[in-house]
Amino acid sequence: MTSIIRKFQNETLIKNHVLSFVGFMAGLKLCDYLLFDDKSFQELKEDMEDEFWAHNGEPTQIQPYIVDSVKGGKRKSWIYIMYEKDQLIKKKDEFD
Repeated sequence: MTSIIRKFQNETLIKNHVLSFVGFMAGLKLCDYLLFDDKSFQELKEDMEDEFWAHNGEPTQIQPYIVDSVKGGKRKSWIYIMYEKDQLIKKKDEFD
């Protein structure tokens, strides 16, 4: 009799853990979909980069990329993040 109860409790426990995990992940994705603002995130990344270069000085050994700013206009960036839609930037050969 006790083995039947333990088996039932173990199955229920596993089901509860799996359903809790699935519910947590679904809730996390729903919150991400409803609350995440990509434009403000891009602005935050630009501001963080600008603050970093203002505090530490701009690099002198490499040339910056001129990129479109989320806020409008162009800006210098030494950290250019490429997305799938962007064209790949070809490196110049060191021996040319």
